[in-house]
Amino acid sequence: MGSDGVRRELLVKSVEAGGPLSAEAFNEARHAVRNGDWVRVRGIEDGSHRAGDGEMLAMVLVDDIEVVQSYRETHPGTNFVPQPFGVHAPTAAGGDGGQKRPFADGNAGEAEPRAPCKFWINTGSCARGDACRFEHDPAARGKSAAKSQWVAARRARRQQAAAAAGDPHAAAGGAKRKSARARMFVSFAVETLGIDTLRGGSGVLDVAGGRGEVSFEFKETHGVPSTVVDPRPPKLSKLQHKAVKARGGAKGEGVPDSLQMCLSPDVWRGDAPEHAAAAAKIRACSAVVGMHPDQATDSIVELAAELGKPFALVPCCVFPRLFNHRRLPDSDAEEPGAPVVTTEQLIRYLMHYADTKSKGHGHKVPPCEVTYLPFEGANAVVFRRPGVSTGGAAAAAECTTMAASGM
Repeated sequence: MGSDGVRRELLVKSVEAGGPLSAEAFNEARHAVRNGDWVRVRGIEDGSHRAGDGEMLAMVLVDDIEVVQSYRETHPGTNFVPQPFGVHAPTAAGGDGGQKRPFADGNAGEAEPRAPCKFWINTGSCARGDACRFEHDPAARGKSAAKSQWVAARRARRQQAAAAAGDPHAAAGGAKRKSARARMFVSFAVETLGIDTLRGGSGVLDVAGGRGEVSFEFKETHGVPSTVVDPRPPKLSKLQHKAVKARGGAKGEGVPDSLQMCLSPDVWRGDAPEHAAAAAKIRACSAVVGMHPDQATDSIVELAAELGKPFALVPCCVFPRLFNHRRLPDSDAEEPGAPVVTTEQLIRYLMHYADTKSKGHGHKVPPCEVTYLPFEGANAVVFRRPGVSTGGAAAAAECTTMAASGM
C-alpha cells in the first residue's frame, strides 16, 4: 500500500507479452521479488482508483522494480501471509505480517494443508525446526512407512508431469530407475549413431561427464574410446571396480581418459596455446555426448555444429537467468521469440540452434531429432545422426519444423 492509502496491484509484463520490460529485466524481477518484500516501483498507473472492501485500488504497469527490504531478511523463519482487503499491511519499518503457520485465507483456525518435510520423514529431524514451512507430523517421524508413502507420492507427481509433457515411458508407468540411465543413454547412442562411427577418430567426447559413468559404459561395454571433459577427475564406483576385476583387469584400470577443463570455443578453436593437445583431441572426436551437462549444454551443440559432428545430449537444468540470451526462433509455432525458461522450450531451442549453426558453417547434416529414454527424470535426448543429408535446405526446413512442433 502506498503512503496515500491506495493499494496498488503491480502488473509486470515483458515485451513479449506486450509490456515495457525486456525479457532479461522480466526474468530478473521474477526471481528477485518475493511475497512480503517492500519494493520501489516506477511505472504507469491506470489512474482509475476503485473501492475494494474499504480500500482504494489501482493498477500499475511496471517499468522498473527494486527490492527495498526483503521479507526473508526481516522475518527469518516465518511465512508471509497476504492481508485481505480492508486490513492494513505492516510498514517497512516494523510489524510482523507473517506467521510460522500460515492460513489459507488469513482467518485463524483454517490451517492450510502443508506438504510433509522430507528431512523429518527420512531422518526424524529437521535443522529448521519450527521455522520449517513443511509439516512435521510426530506420527511420521523417521517412519519407514511414511517415507515409502512420501516417495511414492513424489514419484507419482513426477510421472504425471512427465506424461503431460509427452514422455511415453512415464505415461506407461514403465520408466526405469536413474541408476541405469548411463547404460541406457550409451546403448541409445551406440544404436543410433553407430558403433563404427563412434570408434572413429579419437572416440567419443563426454562433456561434463563428472565421475565418468557414461565414458565407462562406452569403453567397458562397447569397446568405444571415450574421453571425459570435466574439471573434476573421473572416479570409478565400487560396482565399476568389481566389473573391471571380473574381466581380469588390474587395480586402477578402467578409469576413463579425461581432459580436466571446461569445454569452450577458445579451446577447440586453438585460441589457447596451452590447450593445443586437448584441442587436437577434441577436433578429432567421433561424436559429442552429454548426460545432464547443465551449463555445458550450449557448448556441446556449438561444438557439434561447428565441426559437423553427430551428437546426443540429455538436457536437464535450464538456468534461465544465466543463459538469458536464449530465445525461441520466430518460426516457433507455439511461442515465437519467447525467452527459454522451461525444459520443453530448451529442447526446441537446441534443435533449432544446432541446425542453424551447422548450416552457417556449411555442413550438410541430417536434421536434429528428439526422443525419450526409458528412465525417470529428465530423459528427453536431443541428437543428430552422422552422415550427409539429401540437401541442406530440406534438412533445415525439417529440423525447424520439428523444433517448432516441440515433438
